[in-house]
Amino acid sequence: MIYSTRLGFTFIVLVALVRPQVPVTILSIPSGAKVTANFEEIGVTPINNHLFTSGRYTLEVKLNGYAKIVKKINLYSAKHLEMEFRLNELFPVVFKSKISGLKFETGGQTWEKRKAKLRMEAGRHSIKIFAGNMLVDSVSLVITGPLNYIYDPR
Repeated sequence: MIYSTRLGFTFIVLVALVRPQVPVTILSIPSGAKVTANFEEIGVTPINNHLFTSGRYTLEVKLNGYAKIVKKINLYSAKHLEMEFRLNELFPVVFKSKISGLKFETGGQTWEKRKAKLRMEAGRHSIKIFAGNMLVDSVSLVITGPLNYIYDPR
């Protein structure tokens, strides 16, 4: 900002906008996951007291063989933040149908072939079955390891 006085003196006042830094600790189970903040890699877990400028961030935690985790955080009023992520393992799933002409959908994945090889996160999943645009059935799968599943509605 520039100010002028009646006597002809001019002086400049510099105002620094300093955003506070927040120390963030990021842990994962298992450790060794790559962490990015707003698409910039910041390190591999465990990450201790990484300094973030206050603001909004999208964190991604990724490790081969595990489902990626995406988390949005706001660091405007934080003094310190510690986060722990539990990564779910991905398992191979072979899904076979005894009926052709159906469409299958789960977690953003779709397929129309009678046999599909998928990588699915450990846990419970619902698979929707369509004939054309009409939902005709759904099945629930619990993934705890590699799985071969045969869909037969009879």
